[in-house]
Amino acid sequence: MQELRDYYRKRLKWMLAPIVSFAILYRQFAVPAIHNWYHSHGFTFGESWLEGAYSLMIGFFFLAGEWLIRTRLWKLEKPWLNFSGLWEGETKYQVMEKGSDKIDPQTFQPFSSKHEVKIEQDCFSISIKPTDKTFATWYSITMTVRNAEEVAYAYEVKYADETPRFPAKAIGYEQMSVTLRKKGWFGIRKDRPIRLSGTFAHCAEGQTPVYRGNVTFQFQKN
Repeated sequence: MQELRDYYRKRLKWMLAPIVSFAILYRQFAVPAIHNWYHSHGFTFGESWLEGAYSLMIGFFFLAGEWLIRTRLWKLEKPWLNFSGLWEGETKYQVMEKGSDKIDPQTFQPFSSKHEVKIEQDCFSISIKPTDKTFATWYSITMTVRNAEEVAYAYEVKYADETPRFPAKAIGYEQMSVTLRKKGWFGIRKDRPIRLSGTFAHCAEGQTPVYRGNVTFQFQKN
């Protein structure tokens, strides 16, 4: 995430320059002109209201610009770091690390399941939001963009499937790498990732069975 944080700080400085310049010019030229105009026309009210409106306008410009940089502009300028959106995930449970009293690792057969992945991201944070399709609930506890090619996160999942092959709840770790991107401009620049693949592993936490295996995400839409 450090690259996005550095980008945010740099763009915020660029945005502040014209705002500060406008504020100085307004105070130096516009305020005296308004003051003279009011007094030359005999007005004795409304001048302080205009001053307040000016302060609100400056504040609005700053907040709007900050929001635009943090949530939107970076996606246009650094699409190769954009993992946000709705993905279709497929989890392949390939190895049973620990069985339960209802299922024996010796008779285990690998299986897979598909699920929805909703990733929200800005310049300072990235997370998988809770989803209730396939699982009772599934979301990231902590998540980071390691670099343009890799994300990693710890997650908690509560399984909706009440068959013996799932514990009631599990905490796990997934590490995902970019395996496909959209084509960039003229095939030159890197564009946003549209396919991720990696591995996962469950932490037992006293609940069984415990699995590890592979995961793939396919991008669906923003």
